[in-house]
Amino acid sequence: MVTSRDILVARSSTRHSPPLIEILATTVVSFAIQKVWDISRRDLLPYLKAWLAKETILDKEHRDLLDDLFGFIRNASLIVGKRYPGADNSVCEDDVQAVLSIAGFIPLTLAAKPEIRETMDSDINFNGNICSIGSPITSQFSGWMMGFPFELHSEMEPDFIPDLPYTINYQVEDRCKGKTIDRIRDMDDPLPNRSIKDTQTDEDIYIPTYDPNTMTYTKDYLLVIKTRSIHAEGRAHGYKNLVVAGCHRSGTRAIELVLKDKDMLQRIFDEVGDDDFEAVISVDVEKTEPKRVKLLNVQSVT
Repeated sequence: MVTSRDILVARSSTRHSPPLIEILATTVVSFAIQKVWDISRRDLLPYLKAWLAKETILDKEHRDLLDDLFGFIRNASLIVGKRYPGADNSVCEDDVQAVLSIAGFIPLTLAAKPEIRETMDSDINFNGNICSIGSPITSQFSGWMMGFPFELHSEMEPDFIPDLPYTINYQVEDRCKGKTIDRIRDMDDPLPNRSIKDTQTDEDIYIPTYDPNTMTYTKDYLLVIKTRSIHAEGRAHGYKNLVVAGCHRSGTRAIELVLKDKDMLQRIFDEVGDDDFEAVISVDVEKTEPKRVKLLNVQSVT
């Protein structure tokens, strides 16, 4: 099989977990990631301790909203991409932290420890629920969901692309125009800006704000996309796909703030109910840390 993007897979079982098991599951995820991958030289243990120290008990209404919107993730494959295929240190730590956030808010009991996969092969259950963390720059699955073509192909390419009202535009800057996402991936001096684009008008609607003094982004944007499976077998069994993708890293990591915001979850549910949907969320960033989120738009997706 043709080698694609390196991806990280964590599996979960269908069993609903009580609060104690939720905490233990999050611990397993954290230690497994730290043990298997040298994501960066920064130790993940401080993050783990900070996470476990947070309030883990949610009121019933909040839990019900999470279950209504994202409950299928309890029985899903969690996918985190690697920016550079074959590189040991190219897993984005912000994407991994987003996985930990999801594991903390939506109970997951891991059936197996996460492992590095270098090809999209049968070990990834495409005939099942899939949650892809990260933008198309790091996750080819996220790129498939947004309709991006890739130079490297796989036998597992989708046969259905959802009709999304918004996508990420990687050709905002002149130096990126006319280049494929595979080419833009290697451009990081400095990292090109991206935007949220209206797919109907092709207009850039939301563009992250860059501060040249600190060389950081102070405003980012996050797409949360829930659709039926983009693979025929999965659709036949009613499986779902979820993509959590920021324009930049801080946007993706802001999923923690979204899952904590009961009012935002209620607004999303009031708007779309049980429908598939795409939500656009703004993220205020301070010193690379996501601090505040605001729901800008949510629409049903077919």
